[in-house]
Amino acid sequence: MRRGQATVELVLGSVVMVTVLMLGIHFAEVAQLSLKVQDAATFAVWDASLRRVQSFGANPGVSGFDPVARGQSAQHRFQGFDSTGATVSPVVTRALTRGQGLSVRCEPAPNLHFAPSNTTAPVLLDTGAMRCRASAAVQAFGLPVGFAKLENGGFSQADMKGFSGQVCGIGLGDCQNKYLAVLTNDWGLTTREETATCGLDCLHSPYRSMVERLYGANTGAATAFAATYAGAVPDEPKFLFSYRGEETGGVQLVQSESRPNFVTGGGKYGEPNTMSHGVNCFLGKPGC
Repeated sequence: MRRGQATVELVLGSVVMVTVLMLGIHFAEVAQLSLKVQDAATFAVWDASLRRVQSFGANPGVSGFDPVARGQSAQHRFQGFDSTGATVSPVVTRALTRGQGLSVRCEPAPNLHFAPSNTTAPVLLDTGAMRCRASAAVQAFGLPVGFAKLENGGFSQADMKGFSGQVCGIGLGDCQNKYLAVLTNDWGLTTREETATCGLDCLHSPYRSMVERLYGANTGAATAFAATYAGAVPDEPKFLFSYRGEETGGVQLVQSESRPNFVTGGGKYGEPNTMSHGVNCFLGKPGC
């Protein structure tokens, strides 16, 4: 009699334990698939931050950045809910959950801009921002909705249906207005063309172009800088620029009236050159 009672208790308890276990597995899989959708949206945004949107090369200006392409790239990479791109099937089935239709959409973000300072406005373009949203359909798969349903109690079919709906890059439900956004012009000189050495005879370097726009005679930035920090205004009407790297030992020789070979740059491989210079000579101050 006692053995029979224990068997009945085990059967009834198993119904509850198995149900809780299966639902726990299912909702853990929902959370895992949701994280992959969030990863897809985040990947598109971070990928955009690595793209050049401004160029100072032969054709300075906006560099053909395409927000739509960034969304397509992220969707292709995450289509199988796998950031490595190894899973190419658009439908992914876990133990008790199925995910499908992962979509990433990116577009220019309206009314989201930054205002460069007056000093940097000539060289730093306001290219606006990009925003991205991601979504996917997730539903229960293989949950036996009827096994725990008893005639006079137990679990109903609704209790066992699990989750079925959309998951978003941010949150759940309607994903249409749930965006991640990023400003697109966190820009620096990166390419070989933009980082090449430029001496006094170099007239078309992107770096030189940037510096000349920033400190050239028409901007007033150089005059303001000299007046503020040197107490004098430079009387040199020309823009002189030299950017030397290790390939030239960091040295630019200047033909001057008093010194035929005046060294303006530092040393080679961390060894500074010996330089003689005028006392109190800086940005147009007397004594040069």
